[in-house]
Amino acid sequence: MIHTKRRVGAVFSAILSLYAVFSAGASEYFLLAEASSLSGGTYAVSVSNDMPMGKNNISDLAVLEAWGGNYYLSLAFNTAKLSDIRLEIGGKTAGRQILGKNGDMTAYCYTLSEESIAAPLPFVADVLPMGQSGLNSEINVTVDLSSAEKTRDTIENRGERPAEFVPTLLTNAGSEYLQETGTAFTVPSATAVLGSESCNVAISTYYVNGDELQSVASENNRLSLDKKGEYRIVYRARSPLYKTSDGNDTYTEYIVKIFSGVGVSPLAKFEDINDILPEGVTLQASRIEAGALYNTAAERMKTVSDHYEVFDVNLYDAEGKAIDLSDTVRIGISESSEYVGEEIEIYYLSESGMLGKLTCTELNGYVEFETDRLGAFIVCIPGVAFVMPMWGYAVILVACVLVVAAAVTVTVVLVRRKKKANKSTEA
Repeated sequence: MIHTKRRVGAVFSAILSLYAVFSAGASEYFLLAEASSLSGGTYAVSVSNDMPMGKNNISDLAVLEAWGGNYYLSLAFNTAKLSDIRLEIGGKTAGRQILGKNGDMTAYCYTLSEESIAAPLPFVADVLPMGQSGLNSEINVTVDLSSAEKTRDTIENRGERPAEFVPTLLTNAGSEYLQETGTAFTVPSATAVLGSESCNVAISTYYVNGDELQSVASENNRLSLDKKGEYRIVYRARSPLYKTSDGNDTYTEYIVKIFSGVGVSPLAKFEDINDILPEGVTLQASRIEAGALYNTAAERMKTVSDHYEVFDVNLYDAEGKAIDLSDTVRIGISESSEYVGEEIEIYYLSESGMLGKLTCTELNGYVEFETDRLGAFIVCIPGVAFVMPMWGYAVILVACVLVVAAAVTVTVVLVRRKKKANKSTEA
């Protein structure tokens, strides 16, 4: 028992050190009401997961806080191996806080009900084999409540805790854009849902002036990039269906950064090879690395490529309206250094999730192709590494058991025969 307590204490201290990263030295603690099964306070608990390989990418011990009928589970993941980690329960996304990072391990704190904490927690994550893009996987994490050891009667004061569930914000907007100063940026649209319910989405635009966010107006969904520097678009979806620890409506925020400069090298470019575009057309492109669009792409690429990048590319007219192409245009997407000299393929990903392969060439640091559709494109190095299915490991295990059993049988037969020969000699 002493060894167990020491081990629990060590892991608990490690996760608390991540708390310090998040709270920047705040050390206030406060007594809280009791949860229905565990009294109010902080506990160390054992956890397990059903990953066939790489179980150590999720910590096997966690911190569990009980407060007023809710539980707050702090769990560490190896984010060098797992990305876009989501906890989805009953078609809804669980609320979480990012506590901090220690090496490759990142700690998150999830808000859970008593019912949820008692059942396996259905996480979804992109598993990142070495040098490869993510393979979307389901991972069940189980909290062993019988292992709970109370460490104190208080929990850490980390401000407002998220609600049990938060809205899922849906947009094709990338997280970062690079655009020429003096141009206008069309603000991508967004919607949000919480389960089957639609949520309101508020959009705010800012210019970053040092540590200050200065509100700037957008007209007709267009943001004028009049200055060099960073602009931000903040999407905020909220719903009254669930409440935060402070009693506020549950919400989700998504931040898009636009870097404005002179003579910038664009992520993508276009050429109107058939004279179909009006005057004043601008191109907006962003690399997509998370979210619903990326998850769809990852699912479709499972049988095509382990090495790929997802881009959203659109053209807008002078009034900020998206252009529907009547004929083909030539698009060029900046080529990442690891793709240079490799065989490259490019696919169009339709809104229905279908892949269409396009002919492409590499020219002056860009992957160029002609298309009559805009939206999501995937640049990849074709080829998928073999991944052993679960039943494959089971077959290997059974085969090993049979070989060992056969070896034992042969040994027993040999021993018995030897004993019989000895008896004949003695006679």
